[in-house]
Amino acid sequence: SARLSTYSAQSLANLAWAFAKLGHPSASLFQAVALASVPRLAEFKPQELANLVWAYAKAEYEESLFFSHLDYMCRVRLAEV
Repeated sequence: SARLSTYSAQSLANLAWAFAKLGHPSASLFQAVALASVPRLAEFKPQELANLVWAYAKAEYEESLFFSHLDYMCRVRLAEV
C-alpha cells in the first residue's frame, strides 16, 4: 500500500483495470489502490477516472466512501468540458 503512493495516476488506474480485466478481483489490491488514489484524484485524467470506475464495477468492489470521491471528481471533470 505504501508503495502504491509512488505510482502515477495512470499506473493506479491501469493496475485496477488489468486486475479487473483478468477477472482477479483481489479485495486487498482494490482497497490499496483506492487508498492510494483518493488523495490524488485531482491528478487523474478523464480516461483514468473512467478506467477506475469500470475496474471497480467489474470487480464488484463496494466501498461507498471511495465511490463518493470518484463521483465528485467525475462531476468536476464533466463540468470542465
